[in-house]
Amino acid sequence: MATIADANTYFDTYVVHNEPWTKADDNKKQRALNEAEVDLIEAYSQFYEDSSDLPDEAIYQQALWILRQNETIMNQDFNVVGTSVSGISVQMLGRKYDKISPDAQAIIEQDIASRDPDGSRYYNGRFGWTVM
Repeated sequence: MATIADANTYFDTYVVHNEPWTKADDNKKQRALNEAEVDLIEAYSQFYEDSSDLPDEAIYQQALWILRQNETIMNQDFNVVGTSVSGISVQMLGRKYDKISPDAQAIIEQDIASRDPDGSRYYNGRFGWTVM
């Protein structure tokens, strides 16, 4: 189970750009960990029964991904492709951001590959289908 204390140690030891985590208060950190677990279980429910099965590092990376999201990124959910205020303009691709952190995804894919020795559910860095 991912805890704030363990996440603090992880971010202090392994993550250089950890400011969104280190600047958050404990309540926000806990909410980010909770949301990260929910997001990862929803995305990988075919591989994990509950959040206690997820690699903690994936939860930490997903929590950081959530904390890094700002209003500009979240506006993409509403198909906003640009904003302008007092001559300052921000343009976006007009596509939704990836809900799952690329780092969390890589950790989970590696975990699944290590638990699935015949590779039937894992193909070339992406999840595949098994046809019977």
